[in-house]
Amino acid sequence: MQPLAASNHRLRRLRRLTRRRSLRVSEGVVVLEGSTIVAEALDGGVHLLEAYHEPGTDDALVGALERAGVDHHPVEPGAVARVADTVNAQGVIALARRPDTSLHGLVASLATLDAPFVLVAVDLADPGNVGTLVRAAEACGAAGIVCCGGADPLGPKAVRASAGLALSVPLVVEPDPETALARLSEAGLAIAATAVDEGRVPDDGVLVGPVAIVVGNEARGVAAHVIERADARVRIPTVGRAESLNVAMAGAILCYEASRSRRAPNAAGVASADTARTP
Repeated sequence: MQPLAASNHRLRRLRRLTRRRSLRVSEGVVVLEGSTIVAEALDGGVHLLEAYHEPGTDDALVGALERAGVDHHPVEPGAVARVADTVNAQGVIALARRPDTSLHGLVASLATLDAPFVLVAVDLADPGNVGTLVRAAEACGAAGIVCCGGADPLGPKAVRASAGLALSVPLVVEPDPETALARLSEAGLAIAATAVDEGRVPDDGVLVGPVAIVVGNEARGVAAHVIERADARVRIPTVGRAESLNVAMAGAILCYEASRSRRAPNAAGVASADTARTP
C-alpha cells in the first residue's frame, strides 16, 4: 500500500480534528496520539475507527491493528508529526469513538455500588491537569468523573495525560456544575468541595461514604456559587512553605484518601456519621 502524504485528505481532516474541539464533538471522535496510547486502547478493548502509522512502527502494534480489524494506513515519514497536536507523536495516530456516558447513566450506576465516590472537575483550564486527575481517579477506584466547563477531557492532551484511561472510565461532560451536583446529591452523595483556607482535613472521615469530590479552576479554585451547594469543605493541610497545591496534586491526594478510607476497618460503619451533611 502506497504511504499517504501529509497533504492527503484523510490526514488534513485528522489535523483539523486534533485542533478543533467542536469538530471532534460533532463527529463523535477522540484523537489518540502515540504508539503507547494506541496500544493501550487496543488492549483495553477500545474500538478504533482508523489509524495511521509511519515507517518503523512496531510490527506488533501494526499486527494488533490488523487483528482488531482497524482501518489502518501507512504514511510518509514525518506525516504524523505534521498532523498531531504533540511534538513527539511516536509516528502513530488514531481515531476512536467518543464515549457517550451521560450524567443520567452515571447516576443510575451509582445505585449498584457500595459507598461510591465521584470526582467533579469544574472549569479546569489545563488539559494536562484534567488528564492527570482522570488517571488518578481511575487508579483510586472512582465510580466516575464529571467535567464541568474548561478544557476538553477527551482532547488529545488530556487523553495523553490520562494515559488513555479517559476512554475506559465513566466520564461525563456536563456544562453546568450546579446541575451535576444536584443530580449527584439526589443520588445520595455528599458534596465535598475543596478549599484552601478552611474546611475539614481529608483523613477525618469527610470522604467516607458516598461522596462527590469537587475541585476547581487552577487560579480561582472552586467558585463561590458551587461551594454554596457543598455539604462540606475539605482542605489539605501543608507544613511547608507552599500555600497550596496544584489542582491535579490536590485531587490525586483526595482520591487516594477516599480510596484508603474505603479499605480501612469499619469504614462502612462510620460512613453515616462522618459524612453528615453539614458544611
